[in-house]
Amino acid sequence: NNKIVLRNILSKYCPQSFFSKKKKGFNVPIDKWLRGSLKSWASDILNSKEFVNSEFFNVPEINQIWIEHQKGSNNWHRILWSILTFQTWLIEHEK
Repeated sequence: NNKIVLRNILSKYCPQSFFSKKKKGFNVPIDKWLRGSLKSWASDILNSKEFVNSEFFNVPEINQIWIEHQKGSNNWHRILWSILTFQTWLIEHEK
């Protein structure tokens, strides 16, 4: 029932089967990105003076989590992503 105008327009150009399928979610490979293309970005944040002096985090414990994630012995991407995004937000809003 959502987006009825858009559906009506698209029904002229797309097969009807497009509109009868259920919505599907998808996973973002953050765990792999933190070991690959985002590793340097994340490492810079975790080694920044703002993070090291943080009053919000147990830095030695998070450093251990980071090491375990990089080794692949544990998949800590959810907690690491939360920490990284919070720290990024914090830095931007303290300026």
